[in-house]
Amino acid sequence: MKIVLDCNIYDLLAEDEDCLENLTFLIQKEDWKVLAPATLIDELSASPFKGIPSWISVEEDLDSVFVLGYTKFGSGRLGNGEIFVSHKGKSSKVKDAVIVDFAVKEADIFVSEDKRARKRLLDMNVDIQVYDYNNFKTIINQRRPIKNSQATF
Repeated sequence: MKIVLDCNIYDLLAEDEDCLENLTFLIQKEDWKVLAPATLIDELSASPFKGIPSWISVEEDLDSVFVLGYTKFGSGRLGNGEIFVSHKGKSSKVKDAVIVDFAVKEADIFVSEDKRARKRLLDMNVDIQVYDYNNFKTIINQRRPIKNSQATF
């Protein structure tokens, strides 16, 4: 399972030890992967975390689209930009559209508290699961085996 967590989700995970523990378990034991494109890494670098937090395993990658006048040299790949253009629309939210483009092309799940980003992504009818934090947390908690459970016969 490949997951892109929007920057706002890292803030919530930092305050939720149980969810972070369960997610870490799934990363270690069930081959879940948290992916971060260059644009998201830049956002995390500008956040109080000053980069990807050490408490979570994240695979860094290039952005899946190169946006002239935005993308730093060496941090994006050439792509057709269809998802980027569709998600961005007439807005000026280049970062959001770059992150969503990456999520659609590289991940199975996108998690964000940004209602606009989630709605636009769902309206695009693409093959990715989209969740807010609480729904994602529910999925994580359902997937993780109950701690210290002992079977009785």
